[in-house]
Amino acid sequence: MDHAADGFDARRIALEGMAGTLTGAEAAAAVAAIDYLADVLGRDTLEAALKIQHRGLSLLFINKVPWTRRALIDLADDLHATISADGRAELLRRLRHSELHSEARSVLHIAARYAKRGAAIRIEPAVQVKPGRDPKRPDLHVRAERIPVAGYVEITALHRSFAEKRSSETSLGLLLPTFAPPDVQVLHAGRIYQPLGPDRIAEFRDRLANAARRAAESGGVVVVSEEGVIDMAVAPPQARAQIDAWAAKYGLHPQSVDGPPDDHSDPDRICRALRSKVEQLPTTEPAVVVVGCSYISLCDVAMANATMVAVREELYRQPQLAAVVLAAGVMPAHDEAKCRIGEAQLVKVSNLDSTDVFLVIPNKYARPSGSRELHRLTVEAFDGLTELP
Repeated sequence: MDHAADGFDARRIALEGMAGTLTGAEAAAAVAAIDYLADVLGRDTLEAALKIQHRGLSLLFINKVPWTRRALIDLADDLHATISADGRAELLRRLRHSELHSEARSVLHIAARYAKRGAAIRIEPAVQVKPGRDPKRPDLHVRAERIPVAGYVEITALHRSFAEKRSSETSLGLLLPTFAPPDVQVLHAGRIYQPLGPDRIAEFRDRLANAARRAAESGGVVVVSEEGVIDMAVAPPQARAQIDAWAAKYGLHPQSVDGPPDDHSDPDRICRALRSKVEQLPTTEPAVVVVGCSYISLCDVAMANATMVAVREELYRQPQLAAVVLAAGVMPAHDEAKCRIGEAQLVKVSNLDSTDVFLVIPNKYARPSGSRELHRLTVEAFDGLTELP
């Protein structure tokens, strides 16, 4: 539905400040996606995002760069792919909710991957895991008649460490105000060298907001820099060539910020997450657990192999699982690759700006009937190799 007549201009929202950054097809898809999101999630949800009042969506609207428009296109595509899923209404309610959106978005994306492979989807079905206990609600039940197979999928993400939380708070605390002022349109590039406390975040937030306004007034590049803390350049859209040159000089990518660094101990945390999620799953049908983890665990074959060793040991103790999927998003894009690591498949799927990386690990100790078939469907859902080891 075109909402322009009632004051909601999807074209302006999608393309303002984006001149020359999208292909014609991408621009048309972005406009259509925002119109569709307004239909499905509601104009109120999108307007809250535009006012920086929606934790899950605001950055995708106010950060005017190609990857955010592609992310909105992907969100609309996933919603359309799951249009016939049982339980979709409750998932839509959570997607509209600022605090619940991110977790619901993960469930939606995984559901869409299975749906695109022809699986019928039930979202959060009630199942009896233990007699006499309250029913559990696994995230998904998937059924594909062509294989045939039916099973459960549980989706989780690692709880962030204290260092990761501080890094995230630093990034959001500094970057959102740069994009937030409605009267200021800025490009940016930079690097944050360390996580910052609240007082320092407030200090640099003010400095960046001031730099953004000065850049808009001067028409040139303005740099905020403090040794060992931050190097950040901002510029108005007409100074794109200058800020791109500045970014190239320092080995940075335009319209992105490197850092701040954080620490990771993913293998142990992944195994703890598996033990927790297995409690949600019945043993009568095979199951898969999808764990969102750090790209560091999957960014090259050696690191992925080390992570897989720990997970494989855990799978020996979890025979109801047909497979585990480790999922991470990587920025910037890497070349597309599909390769084997032992009996697992590592998949990198690039879309110019970002790379989704998946490691699909089968459980050779799986006991439920249909485990092999659910592993096959999962490999297909995550765009991996179709042949089984």
